[in-house]
Amino acid sequence: MSGNEPHHDQTDYKHRARVNLIATLGIGALVLFAIFTTKLFFDHEKMENCINSGRRNCVDLNVAPREGVIVPVR
Repeated sequence: MSGNEPHHDQTDYKHRARVNLIATLGIGALVLFAIFTTKLFFDHEKMENCINSGRRNCVDLNVAPREGVIVPVR
């Protein structure tokens, strides 16, 4: 090849863009998974600290309130 001939680019830019998009989506999914897992670990540690301190209201049970008069059992 002499110095006057143009260099022909053999790069497939559509394929390259597709691969970059897939890689970006994969890395994004891994980052979201890591954030979600870290949040679960922090929530678990918070719950464990609450239970270990002796508190009883650590978990919100979302139970519907009872209707009528509640008489304590003796």
